[in-house]
Amino acid sequence: MKRRLETVLLDLLAPIRDRRAAWADRPDDVRDILRDGTRRARGVTQSTLEAIKDALGLYRVGK
Repeated sequence: MKRRLETVLLDLLAPIRDRRAAWADRPDDVRDILRDGTRRARGVTQSTLEAIKDALGLYRVGK
């Protein structure tokens, strides 16, 4: 049973390992993707925080 499980897991993980290896060869692209994601997440976070502060009636500096 353990050998069967090992085979199934290796087959399941193979495409993930292949994608990881492909990205490992492109570190500049990975950094660009992470920077873009961080920038977009900050925008969402900021708007969510402002909505929460408005809902709670908290004072926002500069607004």
